Amino acid sequence: MHTDGSHSVAKIRAKILVLPAINSEKLPEMSSTPLIDMNDAADAVRQELARFAVGQEEVIDHLLVAILAGQHCLLEATPGSGKNRLAASLAKVLGLSFFRVHCSTDLRPAELISQLALASNDHGGTAGASSSLPHMLLVDDISRLVPETHVVLQQIMQDGVVCFEGQQFVTPAPFIVLAAKYRPDEERADVADEPRDDRYMLKIAFRNPSYRDEFQVIDAPPTCQPHHVAQVLDPGQLVQFQQTARGVVAPAHVIHYVMRLVRSTRVHEAETPDFSFEWIGTGAGPRASHHLVIAAKMRAALNGRDFAGIEDVQAMIHGTLRHRLVTNKNARANGITPDRVISRLIYEIPVRIEGDDEPAVAGDAPKFDVTSDDQWMEK
Repeated sequence: MHTDGSHSVAKIRAKILVLPAINSEKLPEMSSTPLIDMNDAADAVRQELARFAVGQEEVIDHLLVAILAGQHCLLEATPGSGKNRLAASLAKVLGLSFFRVHCSTDLRPAELISQLALASNDHGGTAGASSSLPHMLLVDDISRLVPETHVVLQQIMQDGVVCFEGQQFVTPAPFIVLAAKYRPDEERADVADEPRDDRYMLKIAFRNPSYRDEFQVIDAPPTCQPHHVAQVLDPGQLVQFQQTARGVVAPAHVIHYVMRLVRSTRVHEAETPDFSFEWIGTGAGPRASHHLVIAAKMRAALNGRDFAGIEDVQAMIHGTLRHRLVTNKNARANGITPDRVISRLIYEIPVRIEGDDEPAVAGDAPKFDVTSDDQWMEK
């Protein structure tokens, strides 16, 4: 590999800029008006939330991607990072009902459902045979949930319905679960504790604000509170945007790129680069590839495009893979985190190779050298 990092990055960018143009004849036609409306709405949401979540632009974009995809997220944050405030503000901007679940080691399934039933009544649910749950659930400190309670939460996420004392509770449209996780300083922050984390589409990491941003947060006026936020959308409009976003496509070369990235994390696959053996203990499965393509499509839709590009994949890969990679002892001893592994993947894995414009043939896989960058980087 090159030792000059800045020189290498410059060559990577130059290589990406000269990629062949996408053949628009292969893509299905889509009216640009709904996508333009979606892009305008997304910009309005970002602008409104920027007053309440200073310096969290990436977090907001990832949350919008997950909501548009109808998927659930993990939130990795330290106490006091403002995740509850951001979640509540986002729900109000989108016109969604919101409820926060306070997790504890003695929270049993009956208590969880009772809280959700109370929230259902508070948000206009009926006392009949079926009630609707809130649109957005913030599950605070999900690591403290006992297994039987976590099973109930997973049932709600997967099946969209749960029964309690003869009453049925169903999830509305749209519906999203934001599960917050905290880690003590002495605990390893680069190990996926639970295989069930793979069921969440994204793991969104809250970063500490910059000096300027933190000053702005501290000096914020009293009006910068969630109940002062203005509503931009309503659930009906959001559902329409979700349906529009399903028409966004991923060209064949983008899917091939996603597959190379994800498959390169599996230490027993033939395409695994050398550094994967040094850093990765457990790689990502096929669900990661599926979610990464969906996330890239949703990001493209939010930006008013009807097809996903390489830049969309690279923007969403950290959130999609960071909770699906388990680094090995060697990596942890040297301070190598999943995010650093993912950045190395972006650097190492070729963006395009011969045959990327065609769908994969069963039993056939493109061959490429993952131990050297000579074939795809200009010297």
